[in-house]
Amino acid sequence: MIENNENNHSNKEKNINDNNKLKKEKEEDEEKEEYILGNYKLGKTIGEGTFGKVKLGTHKMTGEKVIKRI
Repeated sequence: MIENNENNHSNKEKNINDNNKLKKEKEEDEEKEEYILGNYKLGKTIGEGTFGKVKLGTHKMTGEKVIKRI
């Protein structure tokens, strides 16, 4: 009985670690994504809400930094 509890605890820890690893990988992938929207290159997501995402962008010609809600 004690071994089952230890195995269950070990499995839960493994699942938590796996989930944390997946979240980190997703965040890293999301940061690497770049989109072109008109004259802007959109990069890192800096926020997310019910109406969409907020991304950091750069104007392709001037290099001006902007924030875009998409």
